[in-house]
Amino acid sequence: MPVVTSKTDPSNTARIRKKALAEYNQRLLVARRGVFDLFKNIPRERLVQRIIPNANATLWNYTLNDFELSQLERDISMVIDTALETLTIIPPFGWWFAKYDEQAYRVGALQENINIRQLLSALPAAPIILDGEQLLLRPFFNENVSKEIVTSYRAISGMSERTSNRVFQTIVNGINGNRSPREIRKELTDAFGIASRDAKRIVNTEINRANNNARTATAQLYRDEFGIPTGVLHISALLSTTRASHAARHGNVYTPEQQNAWWSRNSNRINCKCSVRTVLLDDEGRVVETALQERLIKQRPFFKG
Repeated sequence: MPVVTSKTDPSNTARIRKKALAEYNQRLLVARRGVFDLFKNIPRERLVQRIIPNANATLWNYTLNDFELSQLERDISMVIDTALETLTIIPPFGWWFAKYDEQAYRVGALQENINIRQLLSALPAAPIILDGEQLLLRPFFNENVSKEIVTSYRAISGMSERTSNRVFQTIVNGINGNRSPREIRKELTDAFGIASRDAKRIVNTEINRANNNARTATAQLYRDEFGIPTGVLHISALLSTTRASHAARHGNVYTPEQQNAWWSRNSNRINCKCSVRTVLLDDEGRVVETALQERLIKQRPFFKG
């Protein structure tokens, strides 16, 4: 029977996500420090404006011409892109997030292969069964890992651009509003807080994408190359944040193509912690080993999403 070790983390990627997010936030911290240094070097002077008798307002005047402002915008982009290694159109060699995509894909492929081996070993005449090393040497493995890295790079590059724009606009608004350096620094910290939340969403999405793409690809491999009828069993994470449309699929069986098509629609991939397990099908397309499926169906009432 396919194994699910965690009801809240059926993809078994929590550790990978935690490490990826920790490094992501550390890089954002480096970027924030770099932006603070740029902001510190902007010429400024304190002004005191009398509003009413015995009530003065302290305003700040920042002296930047149009050229210097444009240079500041470029410098901010450079600082953030450098921290996230998103300066180029394609991922650079040894890009920092690539190792997490590779780990997630490897875990998904190897765990799914073990699952399939266990299912096949119970058959009277066991067909061809790959060991882990043989699976990782298949052409699809490195090809698909490269695709996952490119997808993640696009997501993080987009986040870098959004953060640069937000940070630059924060400084411009502060300058135009004659706000104090302390106020602007606080608003910059808030802007990087948004970036950190964005980073968490990206990590959850991209790591789970790689892991589940590996699982469905492994199911397809055994079906297409060895003629073994396979489907994938949808397993939703038993969390209060699980979307109702995701929970409704818990325990249902689909073809790998159907599952991937569903994930590709709308925002189904975003922050999704669902997973799949390969199941063997009989000649009529019914699940051969139904114990896990029956258990999952019984769990549906416990979803709060």
